[in-house]
Amino acid sequence: MFFLLILIIPFLHFTPNTAIPHVQPHPNTTIVAPKVSRGFSVPLYHRAMLYREEFNLTKTTSSNYDAQKTMFTTGLYDRLNGVYVAYFMVGDPPQRQALLLDIGSDLLWVQCQPCITCFNQTDDLEFDPKESSSYREIPCNSALCNHDEDYIFSCDATIDRTSEKDCRFEIEYADDSSASGKMIIETLGFFSDVRPLENIVVGCANNNQGHFDEDTSGILGLGLGYYSLTNQLKVTNFSFCLPGPDFIYGSTLDMFYTEPEKDNTITVPLLLNPLHPSHYFVGFQGISLNNQMVPIPSSYWEFSTDPKSNIDGGVLVDSGASVSWMPTQVYEIFSTNFVQLTNMIQEKPPDSTTFNTCFSTRSTSRSVPEVKFHFTNTYSLTLTMEQLFWRYALQNKPDMLCLAFHHGLGFGFTIIGSKQLQGARQTYDLVNMNLKLTPNECY
Repeated sequence: MFFLLILIIPFLHFTPNTAIPHVQPHPNTTIVAPKVSRGFSVPLYHRAMLYREEFNLTKTTSSNYDAQKTMFTTGLYDRLNGVYVAYFMVGDPPQRQALLLDIGSDLLWVQCQPCITCFNQTDDLEFDPKESSSYREIPCNSALCNHDEDYIFSCDATIDRTSEKDCRFEIEYADDSSASGKMIIETLGFFSDVRPLENIVVGCANNNQGHFDEDTSGILGLGLGYYSLTNQLKVTNFSFCLPGPDFIYGSTLDMFYTEPEKDNTITVPLLLNPLHPSHYFVGFQGISLNNQMVPIPSSYWEFSTDPKSNIDGGVLVDSGASVSWMPTQVYEIFSTNFVQLTNMIQEKPPDSTTFNTCFSTRSTSRSVPEVKFHFTNTYSLTLTMEQLFWRYALQNKPDMLCLAFHHGLGFGFTIIGSKQLQGARQTYDLVNMNLKLTPNECY
């Protein structure tokens, strides 16, 4: 199963030339960053690591807190073969939650009781508000019920048995998954004695349909919008690694109030797209094969700054997408040129996959063109074999390698997914609006 959890939000509000691009809180807001804490960091593991006998969740997910380092840390785990999960505790007493990391959406929400429609879960992860003394509902006329977010509903309608007095949300993702329920204030904790984060706005979702995995209990949205955890805590940047299947030492999701020092980084400009103001678009120049640019029209890498425009191009980064997605025309040009430059034998894709360009591994001598992503500066990112291909083990047949790219979303923009960024630490500088990629940082 491949996941694409990018939030669909039309243009609502855009303020250019702001020093910090995420939305500032409304007056009289009760969202507060911890008074003493200076950041947080959470551990990351690949799915393969989770099922090893020596893996012990209670030992490996402890969060680190150090006021001198001005950061929080918590763990991320690849439970979904390319989509990453962070473990938090919600409520008082705390209830364990497994949240899918998604920088393509804003809201942190958990599946809540009582359910109207809920996806199945392997563990009893549904959050029970009745068991939490810190649970507080947000009135529909509160400043925290932010009407500028089009998935928030105030006092003019009801959703899924909620009262007109409640602040409510109904959120839809690009893969037709959806979640809806109440907006609440809760305590967010860690698997350790670290001081929990209080007064965090959370979605309490009791009607959830679509492609949600049974190993998760909700979404950790880290986009640029009002309810994003990065905005609520007013962190200046956040950073994480996406380890591959052979990564065994763990990684972290880090949120900082000071800039971490990194060497040998690729610095990519982050761009504000008024048509999709919550998403992280990047300045992109094109794709090369063996240092020759693929003849893809540059218009696909651009978007209009006019919110009334129907030009929906550009390139964004989304950890909620397990692989990269391209407009169909872009994919056809890229894959056709790639096939011409490899000596691998092309095969019909297996029925179990939605990939279109696959190759046999029968040949021991394989020539593969070097693939680079070029950004709108002097930097480029060279893809490794693990980032480029998705391997399939077929019964009684040699393994098959498929180009790890999808197409046909119906959108004009391109999405760089988690597969193509595995092994590189991503640091999102929200003050200077840069994405810093540090290759091989995770290995």
